[in-house]
Amino acid sequence: KRYDGIYATHLRDEGNGLMNSLEEAVDICKRAQIPLHVSHLKWASKRDWGKMPEALAYLDSERPNLPALTHDVYPYTSSSSSIDLLLPPDFRGMLGQVHKILGDPAKRSRLVQGMLEQLRSEGFSDYRFARIAWFREEQFRGKEIPDLDLPDSWRNQTAWVINIAKDPALTRDVQNVLYVFSHGGAQMIYAVMDESDMMASLNDPYACVGSDTRVWTQDMTTSHPRSIGNFPKIIGELVRGGGISLDAALRKMTLEPATIFGLADRGRLQEGMPADLVVFDPDTVSGPADYNRLEDPRGIDYVLVNGTVVAKYGRAQEKFPGKVLRKRNESPLNFVETPLPVAESPDPKAGSPPPKNREGVSEGKKHVKPVHPAHKAPKHRTH
Repeated sequence: KRYDGIYATHLRDEGNGLMNSLEEAVDICKRAQIPLHVSHLKWASKRDWGKMPEALAYLDSERPNLPALTHDVYPYTSSSSSIDLLLPPDFRGMLGQVHKILGDPAKRSRLVQGMLEQLRSEGFSDYRFARIAWFREEQFRGKEIPDLDLPDSWRNQTAWVINIAKDPALTRDVQNVLYVFSHGGAQMIYAVMDESDMMASLNDPYACVGSDTRVWTQDMTTSHPRSIGNFPKIIGELVRGGGISLDAALRKMTLEPATIFGLADRGRLQEGMPADLVVFDPDTVSGPADYNRLEDPRGIDYVLVNGTVVAKYGRAQEKFPGKVLRKRNESPLNFVETPLPVAESPDPKAGSPPPKNREGVSEGKKHVKPVHPAHKAPKHRTH
């Protein structure tokens, strides 16, 4: 509060403990009287799919008690995190002790029992929803947990699992998880969300768009596609598919996050502001990257950072005009209380290669991100 800051939280539990975790985060911010921002709001529990309106209603009920309460969303139904999420909470962060745990009959029994209880409590019957994005043994990258072909020596070493899991297929799944856990851990992709929940969260008037990832190159073929396709997917699929209007999507990708995090000179087109721009064709832009292959976005003509072209027709330029952005004090964003009208779904046009020698950015049907000019800039305070 002293620094006019914000509490941006990765919730303690995004599965069937989501509501308790939201209550915990709200309570922290009520006591401190600081804004709360929930990172990648999701309900990652199959048993609770379809309940996102309940979470949003709770946040609405608490909004008058906080200076601000917002959240962000990415447009995918799979998340990405470490192998730890397949373990019960009291065994997470313990890679350094894994061999000691597996060598202790009491501890390993408690570990597996906790894994199975968590699996069932979230409505899953096996580990088919869990896919390896990165693991030091390359032959397993891109594979789902049930599909790992492990050596017989490991099966024999962990034969005790059948006494707990009972089911042979589930026993193999657990053995596979334990193998990854005991061999350095892994970055995983989890297909644990429901499309309707994601759309409800995205269309909430207090939501913005976040990618929640680092930048990956195409060499990381099994990474989560949000690292390269997050924003194009929203326009290419959700806007053109009628799930959200273009105006609302642009606002959620630009002005809203900039204002939430106090970036007073970003997020809108205005004379004198830094020219951080993306020039794209709303009829052809798309994010074709998926969980099997990272592919560059399509339909983006230019990317400018601080007025300098850094990408042109899909090719990055060797220019680095970016700088660290610092928070500026700013009045709270005037959110749209009623959702903007859902866009009609036009027939998307097929993409076409860029014309030669086209240097201007004003030809054709182009849109410039970061923000639709119809939105007024918020008022600023001076200190």
